[in-house]
Amino acid sequence: MRNSAIYLQTQTSPEDQAATRCSFASGIDASSWLSWTIYLGTFWVALFLNPTAGLALRDGNGTAMALIVSIAFFFGSVLALQHHMQLSLTASSFGRPRSLTTSGVFRWSRNPIYVAFFIPLGALALLSPVASLIGLIAYVHVMTSYVIKAEERDLAAKFGADYAAYKARVPRWLAGL
Repeated sequence: MRNSAIYLQTQTSPEDQAATRCSFASGIDASSWLSWTIYLGTFWVALFLNPTAGLALRDGNGTAMALIVSIAFFFGSVLALQHHMQLSLTASSFGRPRSLTTSGVFRWSRNPIYVAFFIPLGALALLSPVASLIGLIAYVHVMTSYVIKAEERDLAAKFGADYAAYKARVPRWLAGL
């Protein structure tokens, strides 16, 4: 399964959609499943490492609201980035690339939507800094290994020298990662 929405605009046939979508949740791509699975796993690790975290959520001390706001901010970021890429949440993120997006925040990161997911994962530090760090490390590793490298191969094949030049000047995640 290859998700190319982060980097490019796409054209999709029904056959491409059927072949690349998660069969148990039509319309939700593998990168979303991986991201939210890691988030939920990190949340549970945070509760395990910090047994009083559940009380903080229940007692309404602002921790639960901060987590909700971080998730809302993430979705707002995704909408803004997709608008910049001329996509929508209902657009399929699979298919053949039409254009390489290198402007806006794509000048600083080749994966700004994936970077935006650092916000809700980082907010879990309110419950457990250790769990949040574990989640961030797991997220970067899983997304790089199972999603981004495949996307990069597709982009290199489609855009050749243009993508190679973009890849040489813009970091995969952020400078230093």
